[in-house]
Amino acid sequence: MIGGGSDGLFGSDDEDQKQKKPQKVKGGRKPPNDRSPEAKNATSQNNGAQNGSQSIKSKKRTKNKPQEEIKENEITTRQYRIKSRNGGEEDDEKETDLEAYVESEYAVETTNGLTFDEKVEMLTEEDDYGWVEYKWKLVNPTPERVEHLITQMKFRLEEGHGEATYKIGVEDNGNPLGLEKDDMIQSLKTLCYMASRLRADIILMRMKKGLRGKIAEVMVRANQRDGIKLDVRVMVLGDIGAGKSTLIGVLTSGRPDNGKGRARSTVCFHKHERYTGRTSSIYHHIVGFNSQGKITNHEIFSNSWAQIIDLSTKIVTFIDIGGAEKYAKLIIYGLCSLYPDYVLLVVSASNGVTKNTEDKISLAFQFKVPLVVVMTHCDVATNDQVETTEEALRYLLKRYQKYPIGVRDVTDVVESSRWLKENVTPLFKISSTNVASLEHFITFLNLLPVKDDWSSKKMLSSEFFISDIFEVEGKSIIGGTVIKGVVRKQHPLYLGPGVRGDFM
Repeated sequence: MIGGGSDGLFGSDDEDQKQKKPQKVKGGRKPPNDRSPEAKNATSQNNGAQNGSQSIKSKKRTKNKPQEEIKENEITTRQYRIKSRNGGEEDDEKETDLEAYVESEYAVETTNGLTFDEKVEMLTEEDDYGWVEYKWKLVNPTPERVEHLITQMKFRLEEGHGEATYKIGVEDNGNPLGLEKDDMIQSLKTLCYMASRLRADIILMRMKKGLRGKIAEVMVRANQRDGIKLDVRVMVLGDIGAGKSTLIGVLTSGRPDNGKGRARSTVCFHKHERYTGRTSSIYHHIVGFNSQGKITNHEIFSNSWAQIIDLSTKIVTFIDIGGAEKYAKLIIYGLCSLYPDYVLLVVSASNGVTKNTEDKISLAFQFKVPLVVVMTHCDVATNDQVETTEEALRYLLKRYQKYPIGVRDVTDVVESSRWLKENVTPLFKISSTNVASLEHFITFLNLLPVKDDWSSKKMLSSEFFISDIFEVEGKSIIGGTVIKGVVRKQHPLYLGPGVRGDFM
């Protein structure tokens, strides 16, 4: 129970007696004042929630409410998979409380592919900056200590642009010691209370083995960061007939394709595109995620961008471009002017890797945009075709010094999203006619971090890059990207550069 008294959230904090380490200040930024071993910042890594993870909903609390009135937080379990002792799987949506879920994690020998016989992952020493925080345990902290921890969580959320990852059961030197069941429950309750103070939500991504107990990886996501939604831009590339528009249609509608083009008809605007299945221009489509990691597109009747954005805390914008070779200049234009964070390469398992596919891989790496690969049509392709296509992709990726990871379970999803910006390229196998095959891919999309720190450019002089011009009822409407500063209504801007490089 989180409340007053020695048995609640607030009590004696044994870790406060430990000697605090000196602070580090890099690049003129000062981290939070709390630099104790328990509260010291961790190495920057990827973060996010997962579809199929556990969503902890922290109840809201006003600042003026007495600490004794804080109620126990809830944990909601959504469509998670637990391999039972006999090897079965449980996929039904259900709800459980915090104690019940943690007890089940400690009771079963295998959970989400993690076994007690697996090798314990050793972590690097934590850093003072970034969005990842190591916590050994958060049991009975004093009120003063809690205030320090909340300040630190706010700092982590700012570093992660509204998202932060906490690893409970890990010491500040990266030692994965782990926690016993009771300490883990109390630590998660404390973390949930901290998040509620910042109006943030908690999603339990996974639990894995530690040296002497379990380790919990938890994502903290702010409901809304300074009125600005998290926006991740993903450019979708692939050969003709690879299933790019079909995949986007399944993600936005939540309904599987019928194998006859039903899904792509929801995202193709022109009649000839719906008939031929070939995209002839650049389209933008959005998929929204709320703070619990659910896709908000599926909660509304119409595909209204305004409603999706209003319900979401994170937006994934898909930029769909035609796959024919004649659209090569259009692809280069998109990579230069639309500022994608990632490139999603869609490859048909039945058609294999073509010269056109190789060119798109080369373009992505030449523009230094991280690449994600999705193999479609895995339901109609033979096993030999799937293996041949995968081997060809791995060979191409290794030519560019990239390490391909075949995503098979939640662990692969978390690890690939964490190292995507480095040299890792995740490889997914899906079928658009089977929504269940998209589970790990949807989880991955929700985990994708924002590539660029746009908030750091808010105070700079405004600069708007024009990429589109429309004519509506005789009036010109421009579209593009604000790459610096802030543009408001009735905000005067200079247009240029002209022939002489001047602005007017």
